[in-house]
Amino acid sequence: MAMTVFRSNQTWGEPDRGVQLFGRCHQAEGGVADRAARLYGDRFPMYAKILTGTTAAARNQARLLRSFRFYRFLPSRVKILDERVFGGGVFVLADVMGRK
Repeated sequence: MAMTVFRSNQTWGEPDRGVQLFGRCHQAEGGVADRAARLYGDRFPMYAKILTGTTAAARNQARLLRSFRFYRFLPSRVKILDERVFGGGVFVLADVMGRK
């Protein structure tokens, strides 16, 4: 899998910045999925609120939200672009070291 992170308000032709990550991705399960859901609920309180709702509508929404899945992305390579620091069109490539 690959992903790109950058500010979408950058102006074409001016110094750009961004990161590309390359690696493996798989569906989170068990404790990892539970932790992801808690973190997501911390970031988006309405998600957590809907999951604990007691009305029929809230329970229906919660059932739909629980059908969504969290995924774990483990990067193995990173590509950095920072034209202000490295110059125009210069990419820095690096391998990501795994945990021991």
